[in-house]
Amino acid sequence: GLIKNIESGLGTAVRIRSCLSALEVFMMTTAVPTKKQITATWNPTKVQQETAEAFARNMGLTMTVLAKYPDAMKEFERLNTESKVEKLKAMGVKTPLELVTALAEIESNMFGSQITVWGDDKQAFMEYQVCGCWNAMQKVGVANATNQEELGKGWTECLNRTAKGFGFSKAEVTFGCGEKEACALVTYTR
Repeated sequence: GLIKNIESGLGTAVRIRSCLSALEVFMMTTAVPTKKQITATWNPTKVQQETAEAFARNMGLTMTVLAKYPDAMKEFERLNTESKVEKLKAMGVKTPLELVTALAEIESNMFGSQITVWGDDKQAFMEYQVCGCWNAMQKVGVANATNQEELGKGWTECLNRTAKGFGFSKAEVTFGCGEKEACALVTYTR
């Protein structure tokens, strides 16, 4: 039995070595002999999709790990909010309408979201017809039927932390607004 297993193992080793030899020949014949500058060729839609998917994967992995360490999760959320608010204030954001406009511009340009904004200095709204980040979260497996409610709650908490960073009283989210079930309406109130 032992000899047969060794002989079988040797046969496998020979097959693996044969495959490796073929791979080495393939690799050697496809080498680039000189340096090659790679230039950007993706159109804006492709860039937005790839950015949204990378963001979704990274945030999904980050949240999975941080969920095991509640104190680290709170620290991450605090620092993330501070950084976001600092960036938005540097862009000149002071009012609810300026906030929804800046957020919509960022999400539309980075993730391909489609968002309509309106409001004034006291209260402003952003309505997602398409959320590029949510679509990416579903595509890469971060969002699914079992965790949608939990993710929605986490997003609402994130929006409220941002609202508080500007001294606003609250941010509210309504899912499934208008005729589109996937739509979300975010309201920031001073």
